[in-house]
Amino acid sequence: MTRIRPMTPADWPAVERIHAQGIEDREATGFRVVGRRERMAKSGAGPHAGRWRDTILIGRRSRTVGVDPEDAP
Repeated sequence: MTRIRPMTPADWPAVERIHAQGIEDREATGFRVVGRRERMAKSGAGPHAGRWRDTILIGRRSRTVGVDPEDAP
């Protein structure tokens, strides 16, 4: 059985790049950041233990639902 090692503080820059890339990928497909909820969750373990974390809200408008019929594609 392969054992996965625990994350270390040295791993976090890579994780942050992956999160940033995920947001960019979603923006490329029509989603956009619609908000940021600050201090939503407090980390209980790992290198960020005891720190409050923000949550990014991402959304996309429908091209068909909620659109006036004369404006529909």
